[in-house]
Amino acid sequence: MVAALSFSGLASPPSAKAIAGGRILRGRRERLEVSRIRAARKAGRVRFRRPLRNSDENSFGQEFAYTKVLLKDTLGEASAANYQTFKAAIKKGQIARFENTLFDKLGAKGLKNPIAAHALDLEGLDGSQLQVPAPPSITSAWNSAEMAELYWQALCRDVHFSDYWSSSIISDAAADLSSSYSDFRGPKSGSQVTPGTIFRGAHLGELTGPYLSQFLLHDVEFGTLRYEQKQKTFLAANQVQGSKVGTDFMTRFDFWRFRQGGNEDGFSNIEDSTRRYIRNGRDLAAYVQVDRAYQPFINAFGVLYDNLNAPQDPGNPYQNTSTMDGFLTFEYAHIMPLVAEVAWRALKACWYHKWLVHMRIRPEEFGGRIHNMAVESKFYPINEEILNSPVLLRIFEHNQNLPAPSGGEGSYLLPQAFPEGCPNHPAYPSGHASIAGACVTVLKTFFNGDYVIPNPVVASADGTTLEAYTGSEPLTVEGELNKLAMNIAMARNWAGIHWRSDLLSGLELGESIAIYMMREQNRLLRERPNFRLRKFDGSLLTIR
Repeated sequence: MVAALSFSGLASPPSAKAIAGGRILRGRRERLEVSRIRAARKAGRVRFRRPLRNSDENSFGQEFAYTKVLLKDTLGEASAANYQTFKAAIKKGQIARFENTLFDKLGAKGLKNPIAAHALDLEGLDGSQLQVPAPPSITSAWNSAEMAELYWQALCRDVHFSDYWSSSIISDAAADLSSSYSDFRGPKSGSQVTPGTIFRGAHLGELTGPYLSQFLLHDVEFGTLRYEQKQKTFLAANQVQGSKVGTDFMTRFDFWRFRQGGNEDGFSNIEDSTRRYIRNGRDLAAYVQVDRAYQPFINAFGVLYDNLNAPQDPGNPYQNTSTMDGFLTFEYAHIMPLVAEVAWRALKACWYHKWLVHMRIRPEEFGGRIHNMAVESKFYPINEEILNSPVLLRIFEHNQNLPAPSGGEGSYLLPQAFPEGCPNHPAYPSGHASIAGACVTVLKTFFNGDYVIPNPVVASADGTTLEAYTGSEPLTVEGELNKLAMNIAMARNWAGIHWRSDLLSGLELGESIAIYMMREQNRLLRERPNFRLRKFDGSLLTIR
């Protein structure tokens, strides 16, 4: 145990050395006290603004709020009474409230940590100080366009990223997203969605070069260790490997309804016998099914620092020193823990907004509402653009052609890449995106974003090797880090469990958390960094 320092035991008369040491300690103690007070006051001056919500829950009830794991009726809907009990327990934020009042109202155990929404943060900003825009309403053309994109992503999961320009289904998806929806907000070339823009983001570098970031392909190196980024993947829909057949999940209404109560149905992913580099949407979804929070961003650090020996940002105070190097500050001992720390803080902010503000319905739940309308079981005030979309017929045929018992029945449900579907917490904003926005912001701060990544690669046709990327566009650190954040965030959409607006708001939330935290930490250091950072929105700012 480390004892607290005390001045009472100093020898009398004190030596000059002891006096000097005492002054240093007293000065340090005063600096600590002043720094804590200043940081608290500065953070406290940040305005707390009223949360922005869409009106779906108030206007249409629990049918259009997150209700997974509550008991469901024959249409897959929770009762209003159960939902209100559920909301009251969330607001109260006590384990006993959930354990003692909800046990007979939940379909199954497994809510994902709703009480964490009440966790406070004393470094940087608390999540409640950051306003997240309201997600699109189910009555909006914006929401219809987002759902159509998710249906097309489910249909395109098994297309190799390198084959987009030659794929007929990608061409069909791009044409539909270009013309059938009045408020599609994904990137376009001119006024058209193209194979080069589809299922991507529009931040700097995200439309440049291959779909997949170099940081998900290059070997990861840490000290004496080096490893390939081949991963466990799953068979494509209807792909046969020995006695196994690949499939999607929750495409039959009975299984979908069963899962809406949080129940286990016994299905599992059909694992590929060969580990592969990420080639397509299904592979990318597999990566984020069992990843560990900041894992891809720590890997990116290993690629940048040890593999590529990429230069650090010119604003690093040790870039031009001749007598010393950074280590505890502004070097790997500083950067690596910070990547992990901002991930946790971004998730805390995200959880506040998920549970205490938005309670947004998940795409898999919304797919059930569309199915009920399409088979005339119930009417909902859903925007008609998705109800009239040609993608619904394609989805019906896809679901009908999947192997039994998980498929084989025509439906308008959104095919899921994971047998369990979405995790047991609300959709908005995306947790993976919040982590990605925060962690990538740290890496963009410390590394020179203009550095061009040498020897870019793509996965081979079967994903077992890497091949040289032959495009002429330079791939920079900044662009590929932005692309990494978008890849990880969009991977959850490839699985069918998030909306595009979930990921965009999550990226910006995580970015804000990281910027404020780094600025606050830098005030405690003697060095004076002068980092220039380009945010996702393209604006430049200085982090001192």
